[in-house]
Amino acid sequence: MKNLKEKNNLNNREAILNDSIPKTLFKLFWPIMVGKTMQVLYNLADTFWVGKLGTDLAAEIRKGEFKEINIF
Repeated sequence: MKNLKEKNNLNNREAILNDSIPKTLFKLFWPIMVGKTMQVLYNLADTFWVGKLGTDLAAEIRKGEFKEINIF
């Protein structure tokens, strides 16, 4: 198991150093894009349901989301 892990790490290192730049960038950023997309969908659903309670509450939620985006 340990040898397989070391071999996989070596292959990943070789891929990062020797593969094409767009292919390598895609391998690195797709998990981030999936995570951010899920976060945006969650925030949209949250805003939709809180918006049914009133515009003041929806505005407060959006302010919190804006602060969250700016922190990360």
